[in-house]
This record gives sequence, C-alpha cells and structure tokens, in this order.
Amino acid sequence: MRIYKDYPRVVMVALLRSLLDVARYFFLNLLPMAVFLPFLVLIFFQMDIRFGRRPFVVGESIQLYVHSQKGIDPAEIGLETGMGFEKVMAPVVMPGESETDWKIRAKSEGLVFVKVVHRNKADQFGIWIGPGFPPQIGWKGPLSMKNFFRQLVDPSIGFLFPDSPYRFITLDYSRRALRFGSISLSWIWIYLVVILILVLLGKKRFGVEF
Repeated sequence: MRIYKDYPRVVMVALLRSLLDVARYFFLNLLPMAVFLPFLVLIFFQMDIRFGRRPFVVGESIQLYVHSQKGIDPAEIGLETGMGFEKVMAPVVMPGESETDWKIRAKSEGLVFVKVVHRNKADQFGIWIGPGFPPQIGWKGPLSMKNFFRQLVDPSIGFLFPDSPYRFITLDYSRRALRFGSISLSWIWIYLVVILILVLLGKKRFGVEF
C-alpha cells in the first residue's frame, strides 16, 4: 500500500527538483542581500543610537561592568566616582568571568567622569548625563582596524589604551520608544518599513520576487 499514486522514484525526483528550486531562489537573493546589507547594518545602528537609547538623567542608577584582562584579579579593580556620581552599592566581583560590577547614580548633568583603578593606575572615562547626546555604552580594547570599524558603525563605543588592564567596559542604558500621540512604538518597526521599501524598490532591478 502506498500513500502516493506515483512511483517512489517519481516522488524523489520531484522532491529533488523542489529543493533545487529553493536553492536557486536562495542564491538569487544573495546579490541584493550583498548590496543592501552594509547599508541596513549602518541604518540599524544609527537608528538604535538615536531612537532606541534614552540619555542618562540625574538621579538615575547606572550599571557599570568592568571586564579585566586574563591574569588580573577582578577584586583588585576599584572605582572613583568623583563629584558627578555616587556609588549605590558595593561592587559585585565575579572571578570566574574576570568581571567587576558597580551600580552608580548620576548627581549632575553634563560630561561626568569616573575613574577605574588598578594598582594605583587610574583610567578616566567620561559619561554624558542629560539630554543632547545618546549614552556612551562602553569602551573596547585598543585602537585597531577592527575596533575602528566598530566605532565607525557605532560611535557610542570608545577605545581603551593599548596597555589597559581591561578587556572592555560597558554600561547599561535604558531603552526608549517613539511616541506618536498616545501610541508608543519601537524604532524597530520603522526600520522594518525602511527595509520593506528598499526590497520593493529593488526587486525588479535584481529580477527576484520577494
């Protein structure tokens, strides 16, 4: 008893042809993807910076994560907040992750500095508090072509010194939504609309139906 009336060989041939058509459709889409993807990545980060990240405000608690280089005891990492911040809680040290975390609270607007200290060596980092700029989200390891391109894509990422005892330092930032009257909308929906428009404009040019 067979489920299909056709012979198994005929069914297998039809299945293989179907898979080949799917593969052909996929490869036809590679060209428009290669053309549009770099622009879509840049648009994604720029929209996230401008519309997805709310600036820090005075009185807000901020999580600061310091990831140390291998071989450095994270318990030796200290933090000096100066006049612009205050520590909200004691540091959380995770030796297995080479990570030291702080929660700090902003006390004044403008460019406020914190110092991360290791064995009497202090590295100073500026954090913008108040409206006008998207938040700095972190600092990666020293200037290189890879990190330069990363900052070009996302300007809110800074650099560390070449001999820095830290692999990277990151901040938590609050998400925000765009408001249209009483409607609150994430920027990602606008991003999807932009992608849809680009796809519709390019489908005839590349001869691919989406």
